[in-house]
Amino acid sequence: MWSGEFVESDYLVDVAVGGIRTKLRRAGSRARWIDAVDGSSYVLRRQPAVGA
Repeated sequence: MWSGEFVESDYLVDVAVGGIRTKLRRAGSRARWIDAVDGSSYVLRRQPAVGA
């Protein structure tokens, strides 16, 4: 599966965050816990944004 070669990619982080968001939705959370910041990083909220 892995070639042993290191590949640097921001896309891997995007996929991981997307997976976490999906799991939160499937668990019944309608709140937004993770937000993108300036399109280059993510922040985990202490209190989720409701209704988003």
